[in-house]
Amino acid sequence: MAALRTRRTVATFAALLLTVAAPAPLPAATPVEPLRCPGPQVPRRPFIALQRLLIDPGHGGGEPGTIGVAEIAEKHLALLIAKRLRDRLRELDPALDVRLTRSADIDLSLQDRAHLANLWNPELFLSLHLNAAPNPEAQGIETLTLAPVGTVPGDPVPGREAEGACSVAAEVGVVGDDTAVVLDDLRRAAATNLSLVAAELMQQSAVTATGGYDREVKQGRYRVLRGLYMPGIVVELGFLSHPSEGRLIPLPAWQACTVEALIDGLLRFDATLAKGDYPVASPDASRPVPAAEPSADPAAAPTSPTRSAPTQDLP
Repeated sequence: MAALRTRRTVATFAALLLTVAAPAPLPAATPVEPLRCPGPQVPRRPFIALQRLLIDPGHGGGEPGTIGVAEIAEKHLALLIAKRLRDRLRELDPALDVRLTRSADIDLSLQDRAHLANLWNPELFLSLHLNAAPNPEAQGIETLTLAPVGTVPGDPVPGREAEGACSVAAEVGVVGDDTAVVLDDLRRAAATNLSLVAAELMQQSAVTATGGYDREVKQGRYRVLRGLYMPGIVVELGFLSHPSEGRLIPLPAWQACTVEALIDGLLRFDATLAKGDYPVASPDASRPVPAAEPSADPAAAPTSPTRSAPTQDLP
């Protein structure tokens, strides 16, 4: 009888230990909303004026960026989307020379990214990032572009009026006489103006094609865009911290939809360049002028100039 009571006591104690050690049930995952992707909004065609495009996947190496609800670092997702965009563009127009600032998980400073862009001198520098916020309800797409230092000497910097008037000065590494400084400033101002055009077109296309919340275009003194001699924009594609959007972003279907949205914006920007309505700030005066302009018929596919595009990325 004593042995029976002992066995019952041991069994009861073991059951109690199992109850205490059992992990608590995991909370139910936030349901992912259906993907809204009506598909390309602009007829696909070869590019005309946009001959070189530099895509910059944000962060990398020791800079993981944000890590959201899906527990995947921004640097990995940005690189994956950038590669998908590069490959899709090469499929669409093999003559388009499109490269990445980094094609692996490496450290690359913001200054180095701008320096690589200036060395290669594309028509557009496109930096891809993903967002996060302390407020988990924050969501949507926003496109960032560089705010001008000032249009003429004596003007305040937009958004920094309290600091007083600005003076003509280059952002990085310009030495020499006043004429060189003024010409450098004008070249940057032209690139800044065209960047705003590119940002508006990209934001409109991304929101229309994906159905994402429109956080609009924002201007600021973003370091990755400082020092560029060509138009440059940063597209924040969505919030990794949002309980639903953050789980959509890693999905291949979401990334495919987003890539098509970015291509829509690039095609609209290409059409703007081809019309010649806006100056392209480029120190390369030998670049050939596009031989054709987009047809008024959106269904027509204009012929792209003959181009030979290397397939390697920048080091």
